Amino acid sequence: MCSDLQKYGLTSESTAPDPEKRLRSRKIRYLTWDDWKRIDEEEQRLGAMHGKKREKLLSFENFLHNV
Repeated sequence: MCSDLQKYGLTSESTAPDPEKRLRSRKIRYLTWDDWKRIDEEEQRLGAMHGKKREKLLSFENFLHNV
């Protein structure tokens, strides 16, 4: 692998695309870390209403509704 990097003049920057940019270009919905933290807070809030640690949100649509 290292010899290929030297042979083809590749760097870690040239071979590591921006994942969010790649997902957006392919029109793939994704969640960021901040989105996940908001979902986690909402699951804990919903769980507390039922005397539980959390109430899992089970669909991507529910995730998106809460971010």
